[in-house]
Amino acid sequence: MILLHPFMPFVTEQLWGLTGEWGSPRTHMLIHAEWPRDLDDLADPAAQAEMGWVIGVIAAVRSVRAELNVPAGAKVPLLLRDADSAVAARLERHSQAIARLARVEPGLLDTAEPPAGAVQEALDDTVLVLPIADVIDVAAEKARLEKTLGKLDGEIRKLSGKLKNEKFIGKAPAHIVEKEREKLSEQEAARAKVAEALARLKKVA
Repeated sequence: MILLHPFMPFVTEQLWGLTGEWGSPRTHMLIHAEWPRDLDDLADPAAQAEMGWVIGVIAAVRSVRAELNVPAGAKVPLLLRDADSAVAARLERHSQAIARLARVEPGLLDTAEPPAGAVQEALDDTVLVLPIADVIDVAAEKARLEKTLGKLDGEIRKLSGKLKNEKFIGKAPAHIVEKEREKLSEQEAARAKVAEALARLKKVA
């Protein structure tokens, strides 16, 4: 309960008091309890690696879905290519969590070639394959991304021109100049993401 208290303070405090009625009386509130020592003994590197993999799968799928405008309610097949026995076992153990949190139907790809209309995302030594052609209009999505890319290019040119203007740099307050630089950095980062999504979509057969 001490370890859970920072995340669930009210529930654990209540349980702390109730369990004190059944055993030794509590002399202090849980919030004042001494933090456990030697927590390194509780570490499990294998479990950490496995959960890191699960989080990586979910994050990668969510990123692809967001970039390619896949409807939130659409369940997309998720196929793992080049999965060894250890990865296959991980997928089986955590398939329900991955399915629920990434809105997918996970499975293994038993052929060398991905199905038509699929995007691919590398994760460690495995490739995540997401057939999306049935849930989005690929041509319309390409057009949307290209239009967004054009708008971002225009904004970047405008901001770059302003920041190259010596009169603006010389007359504008420092905080205004810095704000424009931040805007440029944000626009460039957004452009990189859109360009990556467009490149990914162009590979869809």
